[in-house]
Amino acid sequence: MEVGYLDESGFSLTLPPTYSWSRRGEARGVPRAWGSRGRVNVVGHLVRGREGERLYFAVLEGPVRWEVVRGYLDGVAGGLTRPLRVFMDNASFHRSRGMEGRKGAWRERGLTVGYLPRYSPHLNPMEGVWRRVKG
Repeated sequence: MEVGYLDESGFSLTLPPTYSWSRRGEARGVPRAWGSRGRVNVVGHLVRGREGERLYFAVLEGPVRWEVVRGYLDGVAGGLTRPLRVFMDNASFHRSRGMEGRKGAWRERGLTVGYLPRYSPHLNPMEGVWRRVKG
């Protein structure tokens, strides 16, 4: 059985300025792009198996919700050639009814899902992958 770690992340398409010029004694406001505009979300998983580590990901349209993660895991389960156990954090949408209701179908295809202990992002190697990608 191979072991995988799933996580989601978001990337801003605009870099916030770290400094700005202004006259002495005057504060300068710096505009930023917030919300869905100017942002790309991704979901991915890192597999540790016989061939070493392999990274898989998908770029998402819109916010990360349980339906998106469930669809991603449906795709993972559909492409398995060996059993895979995927661990993820305890985000509320990871434990939603929609996700829980799909576990039986995933299990039949060789995918089982587990959860990392609460408040332990250091146990999820995907956190480190996103950190390196973001620089």
